[in-house]
Amino acid sequence: MVDNLLVVYYSKKGATQKMATEIARGAEDTGVNVVVRTVVDCNMNDLLAADAIAFGSPTYYSNIMWQPKKFLDENILEFYTQGHSLKGKPCGCFTSSGGYEDGKECLRMLERVFGYALKMRVVPGVVLKTKDIFEGNVSECYDLGKRIAEELAKK
Repeated sequence: MVDNLLVVYYSKKGATQKMATEIARGAEDTGVNVVVRTVVDCNMNDLLAADAIAFGSPTYYSNIMWQPKKFLDENILEFYTQGHSLKGKPCGCFTSSGGYEDGKECLRMLERVFGYALKMRVVPGVVLKTKDIFEGNVSECYDLGKRIAEELAKK
């Protein structure tokens, strides 16, 4: 049976979308089935089918933008309310940022949500400067996709 990675992201200017695409490519190259969704298009069935999640948000004042935060607040809460759980599943987070220090804070917040609150197995995430992303420096994202796939293989 092929494992399923759900890559969920929000992208305002396209940088986080480029990261999501590269994460998906890294996982697909290891044989994992990947579904890529924006936070607006992701639904309960996507969450139910996911064996792992990669979650991305642009950094906004050192934090998660409101659209991905709304997704987490509403959809994940509903997921748990219906008796489902993400506990023990691998998760990798990613963020695009104007500055690396701001991005580190955003990544820390994302990893706390998925690791501490949702009890997922956090794969160390990626922070990239927006400028670097648009210059094509996204190899860390490809590697994150591969690392998440490796964690899936450990189950």
